[in-house]
Parts: sequence; C-alpha cells; structure tokens
Amino acid sequence: MSAQILLQGKLLGGEEFLLAPPADRDNRLFEARSMWLALMSEVVPRALLAELQRRRAQLVHLTTRQASLEDVFVQLTGRHLRED
Repeated sequence: MSAQILLQGKLLGGEEFLLAPPADRDNRLFEARSMWLALMSEVVPRALLAELQRRRAQLVHLTTRQASLEDVFVQLTGRHLRED
C-alpha cells in the first residue's frame, strides 16, 4: 500500500528573526541570519528523510524549493515586484 503525502512548511518567526535589532541596521547580521534560515531548508528535509529511513518507509519522490527573492519581497511587503 502506498500513500501520497504533500508537506509544505513555513518557519514561524522567520521575518522577525531576520529583522530583529540590530539586523535592522547591520547588513552583516541580516546576511548571517538569512544564511541560517537557508541552511534550515536543507536540515529539515534531511531530518525527515532520516526518520523515514529509520522507520523503513520508502520515499519515491521528493521535491524541495527555496524561496526566491520575489517570494521574500511579497512576504515582507505584501505586494509583488511588478504589479500592473
């Protein structure tokens, strides 16, 4: 028996984490926090895969997608880069 499962996640508090002081004034801290969030997008799927393997579940297909700059812009501003 097989089942199709769709997982989609959002790291809650990401925007607040990125923009918390002093990152709102220090670009280096903002970039470091951005890198940390990007690494989370690699760590979480690997942990999920390890748990599936531990339970001897067979994963047939996995797709991941990292947020684009436009995704981040929309999340922060509520509007698209090119709105007509």
